[in-house]
Amino acid sequence: FSGAYWTSEAGVVVVAGIPGGATSRVISGMSGDGRTMVGILNGSAPFAWRADSGSFLVPFPSAAYTDTHGLSVTSNGDAIFATAIGRMPGIGVPMTWNPDTGTSTLPGIAGQNSTGLDAATADGRVGVGSTIANSTPPYGEAGAVVFTLGSGTRYLADVLADYGISRPRTDFRYSIDVSHDGRVIVGQGGIYPYWVVILPSPAPADFNVDGTVDMVDLMDFIDCFTGNSVLPVSSADMDGDGAVDCFDFDEFVRRFE
Repeated sequence: FSGAYWTSEAGVVVVAGIPGGATSRVISGMSGDGRTMVGILNGSAPFAWRADSGSFLVPFPSAAYTDTHGLSVTSNGDAIFATAIGRMPGIGVPMTWNPDTGTSTLPGIAGQNSTGLDAATADGRVGVGSTIANSTPPYGEAGAVVFTLGSGTRYLADVLADYGISRPRTDFRYSIDVSHDGRVIVGQGGIYPYWVVILPSPAPADFNVDGTVDMVDLMDFIDCFTGNSVLPVSSADMDGDGAVDCFDFDEFVRRFE
C-alpha cells in the first residue's frame, strides 16, 4: 500500500516516494498549512514530502537505527519529530530534524531502554511520548513522558508534581498527542483507559519551558533565532506572524523584562 492524501479539487493523490528508491508506505503527520507531510517508506526509513520540492529522506541519528514511528511535523513543516528504532528490537530514542542543524538525538529517560516521541506542538517546543524499561517482553511498566528544551525528557507524573499534583508514574502510561500550545496532553493506560491532562501555560518568557525564566531562556532563544538549536527557527516566532525577524527578538526581550 502507499501513502496518500485527499483534496476536494484533486481527490486521492498518492504521495511519491524517493526518486529511484522506495515508495511511500504510510503518512503519519501533516503540517498545519498542508504543504509538508511526513511518513515511512517501504523499508521503514522516514521521509518528508513538500508541495514545492517533492520527497526526501530524513536521516537517522546514526547507522545504528533502521526504523521509525510516531513522526510529527511543526505547523509550517520546518522540523520533524519521531522515534528512531535501533537494530536491536525495542531500542528507541527520541529524534528531531530541521534543515539548519540536521538530525539530533533528544534525551531519553535514564535507566529505560526505549524512549519515544509520538507528537509535538505546532512550534516544536513540547513533545510527548512514552518509555519502557526493557527492549523485549516483559517490557515493564510504560510511562508517559514530556520533552522540552529546558527540562529534557521527564515523566508526565513528575511534571505534574511541579504544580503540586501528586500521582504515581503508573497512572499515565502512554502519551498519544499534545495540543498546538502544549497545554493539553491526551493518552491512554494507567489511571483510566484514556485520559486528558491540562497543564498551566508557561510564563511568556519561559522559552525553553522548564518552569523558570532566566538567562538560559535568553540563550536558548538566541540559538533558535540564529538556527543553532535542535528546535527549528520557527520556534522563535514570538509574535506569531509566520516570519522570524527583529520584531520577534524585540517581543522576546519585552516578555523577558
